[in-house]
Amino acid sequence: MSALIDRIHRVELGNLAKFTQLCAQLELPYLLLGGSLLGAIRHQGFIPWDDDVDVGLLRADYDRLLAAAPPLLADSHYFLQTPNSDPNYALSYAKLLDRNTYIEEKNNVNNARKGVFIDIFPLDRIPDEPAQQREQLAKFQWYNTRILLQLRYHLVTPVYNSSATP
Repeated sequence: MSALIDRIHRVELGNLAKFTQLCAQLELPYLLLGGSLLGAIRHQGFIPWDDDVDVGLLRADYDRLLAAAPPLLADSHYFLQTPNSDPNYALSYAKLLDRNTYIEEKNNVNNARKGVFIDIFPLDRIPDEPAQQREQLAKFQWYNTRILLQLRYHLVTPVYNSSATP
């Protein structure tokens, strides 16, 4: 397992280097998130068992990246995966994949393109006003439900008792 995770980490470092190059070219500030941030501080690299990289951008910068990056990546082995670039991809955040790799996540529920990736999350501001907060939450819940339906993800799996009639 250690050799595999080391190979994944090397590819992810390439993905991260490409991402930071894009952000520098487009003048977009970004930050590490989650285990990637923790690993950078605590381990001066990856958490040894962590198999992904998480980065974030403020929503306006995220939207600029999604609009500007595809043509900049066209002649490379990188692919910016979004619901617009991959009709089988239905998550609420983007991924930067290495097209020269193939990896399938444990929670694979669709036929989206597979490859070693980094996750790119949009960071949204929460409004001060409670009514606007409720509106933002309702919009999020609507999008989340849409994603789950598009993925054909089932929150409940039917279980039948063999002695009962379904």
